[in-house]
Amino acid sequence: MIKQYVQKRPQIAFTMLATGLNRLIDQGTSLSIDDALKMCEECTLIAWIERNNVDISPWDEESKTIMTFAFQAYAACYGDCGFKNNGISYLIDMALTFVNNPPQYTLEECVVY
Repeated sequence: MIKQYVQKRPQIAFTMLATGLNRLIDQGTSLSIDDALKMCEECTLIAWIERNNVDISPWDEESKTIMTFAFQAYAACYGDCGFKNNGISYLIDMALTFVNNPPQYTLEECVVY
C-alpha cells in the first residue's frame, strides 16, 4: 500500500530520503563531495544509502533504478553545486530538489552509464 502511495506522491519519498540523510549528519557520518559524486557516477549511491540505514523501503526496484538515473544525471549536469565539504549535504540538496521537481523518467529511459 505504501508503494502505491509513493508512486502517486514521490515528494513524500524524497522528503523521507532527505530526513534520513540529515539524520546521518546528526549521527556524525561523513562523506566527501568527491565520494558523493563518484557514487552518483558509478550508480552505487542507492547501495550506500541502504548500507547506512536510510529508510528507502517505500521505493520498489523500479523506483530505485529511476532514482539512480536521476542522481547520476543531476550530478553530471550540475557537478558539486557549490558544496565543497559535505557530500551528505549535497545529497540532501539533490533530494530536496527532487521534492519540488520529481524525476519524470520512465524505466525505459533510465540507461545508467
